[in-house]
Amino acid sequence: MKKRFLGLLLTLTIIFSIFTPEMFAMSNSTYAIDFTSSNMGVVKVLTYSATTAKLKVAVENGTQKYIYDMPARGSYVNYPLQLGNGQYTVKIYENTTGNKYKTVYTGTENVYISTPNSVYLASTQQVNWNNENQAIILAKKLLNDELYLKIVRTKNNQAKLTDNEKIKVIYNYVVKNMSYDYQKISTLTSDYVPSIDAVLQAKKGICFDYSALLASMLRSQGIPAKLVKGYSTTTDVYHAWNEIYLSAEGRWIIVDTTYDAYMYRAKSPYSMEKSVAQYTKQLEF
Repeated sequence: MKKRFLGLLLTLTIIFSIFTPEMFAMSNSTYAIDFTSSNMGVVKVLTYSATTAKLKVAVENGTQKYIYDMPARGSYVNYPLQLGNGQYTVKIYENTTGNKYKTVYTGTENVYISTPNSVYLASTQQVNWNNENQAIILAKKLLNDELYLKIVRTKNNQAKLTDNEKIKVIYNYVVKNMSYDYQKISTLTSDYVPSIDAVLQAKKGICFDYSALLASMLRSQGIPAKLVKGYSTTTDVYHAWNEIYLSAEGRWIIVDTTYDAYMYRAKSPYSMEKSVAQYTKQLEF
């Protein structure tokens, strides 16, 4: 009897040593909010909820707030902490009826992002990538090919590509290989988030697809890139584009591959950097 009791005690000790307080919170409420990567500009949100009700995630810092649909269940989803440093509150909402939601879980954390641009290097819900993605493998290949050509041209085996050269290679690939899918927008739900490999395979998409693909490919190469949503004088509908950080110049530039791909196919002139006056930003990811 004593041996059985000691065995049970040992088992319980092992179990309690494995589960963290956050995991207990998750198992009790079916939700979890993980700030362990907040210094890199990311919060991780998880739900094991069995409900089929629609879920949303709100990320708040002071008076600023971003609200996301949360279609994924059973795995962590990364959300950017793009509102700077400060006291963040993250809430998970569950739909009750119509457009009404209730708060089912809340987490707070005082966030200090050591390198602000790291927010725009991460894989997040809107810009979702990993090193196994075909789009990311392609980005690496494109740059390796360009480096080989540079070595041949300069006859310098120690040659390297600058960030500006990397940006232009990936930008040119997206512009010259993607076309706009005029039918797709009518089939999408409000919680649509691009799969960059599906976009790459189809070689067509909407502005959201273009922007997610370019941002993912650049981020995988250590180049900060934002996915931006708002309005532009180039179109009369809600739009998405990118802002890319030029490290050599210490500034962000606006890049619109959707527009430039259209101009490329029309054999009309275009340039990579766009005028700030033509774009009105509402959201950035």
